Amino acid sequence: MKRLLFLVLLLPLALMADVRYDYYFQEATSKRLAGKIDEAVALYEHCLRLDGRRPEALFELGRLQIALKEDSLGIEMMRQAADVDSLNANYQENVAAVMLRRMMNDEAVVYMERLSRLRPNRSEVKMQLAKHYSNIGNWERALEILDAIEKREGRTVETAGEKFSIYMVDCKDSVRAFQQFEELCKERPYDVMALIQCGRLYQYYGDTLRANQFFDEARRVGPTETELVLLRSEAVSLLQREAPGEEVVTVLKKILELQPDDENVMGYLMEYYGKKEDYGQLEEICRRGVNLYPENLGYSYFLGITLMQQKRFENAIEVFRKGLEKRGEGTRPSLISEVWGLRGDACHEVGRYDEAFAAFDSALVYNKDNVAYLNNYAYYLSLRGERLDEAAKMSRRTLKAAPDNPVYLDTYAWILFIKKDYFRARDVMNRVVSPDSSDVALLNDKYCMSNVLEHAGDIAWHIGEKEEALRFWRLALRRDDKTGTPLLPKKVRKKKYYAK
Repeated sequence: MKRLLFLVLLLPLALMADVRYDYYFQEATSKRLAGKIDEAVALYEHCLRLDGRRPEALFELGRLQIALKEDSLGIEMMRQAADVDSLNANYQENVAAVMLRRMMNDEAVVYMERLSRLRPNRSEVKMQLAKHYSNIGNWERALEILDAIEKREGRTVETAGEKFSIYMVDCKDSVRAFQQFEELCKERPYDVMALIQCGRLYQYYGDTLRANQFFDEARRVGPTETELVLLRSEAVSLLQREAPGEEVVTVLKKILELQPDDENVMGYLMEYYGKKEDYGQLEEICRRGVNLYPENLGYSYFLGITLMQQKRFENAIEVFRKGLEKRGEGTRPSLISEVWGLRGDACHEVGRYDEAFAAFDSALVYNKDNVAYLNNYAYYLSLRGERLDEAAKMSRRTLKAAPDNPVYLDTYAWILFIKKDYFRARDVMNRVVSPDSSDVALLNDKYCMSNVLEHAGDIAWHIGEKEEALRFWRLALRRDDKTGTPLLPKKVRKKKYYAK
């Protein structure tokens, strides 16, 4: 009777311990999900002090230790959890994955084998096991696993390929190696990929006649699919060379004829024609993208830039308008900002100033720190003589982000000039166009374009440095990059400043 009473008294204590453990485990998990890692670690450790063999605490603490770069300790904890609860497939899979990532292949096999037994339908696990055993030279076990997969799911290109490798490399039996794919093609006579893979193998080993027989059969079964696979294979081969050039472009164009919506091919061709500045071809590819994927603002972005490069600003404005209207919900705000900014540039080019300024406002709504368009906005306002205090404020923001940027410095100097703050304008402009630099140096400076040199001359004139002004104007005229004002030749000819 006393023993029974003792057991009855102990029972609530055991239940209380379980309740305490569960409470701290849930608290630890809440902290982990909230990103409070240190607190979660402390609570999981407390759980293990309450019951050191509970696998869930070991497993979660192990994962956190790995996240904290304590790999050895973390893996050991996860391994203990997987060993304690060897029927938990999640533990086995995670331990195996962690070990495989760290090239602990031999240790991972134990857990992969367990997972394979617990999840017999997971053929990818069995394939991984087969590849491991093949890599360590245990090809008998590898073939046994591959046979089991084929018995359950039928022969596939992947199992045939793995067997081919084992028979060809490990067993030195080329007959049985090729037999794997020939039997696969007999079993699946309408499987284009099987036919192509078989043809490739014969081609690789020098039997061109047999290879072409399989390729011809594949074309008969699925002509378009076969041509796409073969062309993609050829494109990959060409892209691996040092300078593929037009040769790969020809192949990619053929792929696009067969599969007009292939975004990977379109992306490569856009990059290729962009680097070559072939705006006609680039426009064609971009328009294809806009028509097929109107929700992808990226195509409108590149098409609009292409049109602007061709001075077709009205067309670019329309492309940007439609692109912004049809953009997908997940479009990045930074991209939306860029397109609005480009639209502002295009509008300004054709004299649609109010629309340009509204577009820049929109660009800054989506990215308030878009300094490139902050600069353009400020500069265009100064050219119009409008909202100069606001323009100066925007320009200062660009210089805070990039204090030594010559373009932003030129803008700020010009705003100060328009505000008639000539000496401050000169101090800023000297950081771009230094009077101490030689003519040759200034002409070779990529940032000292005609408009910048003209600005420097205008500023010099207004602080009384007339010879310096004339020097800069003459250099601007020699630069001849079409960025100077129509008044520049007159300033040089008459040797004086003109505003109109």
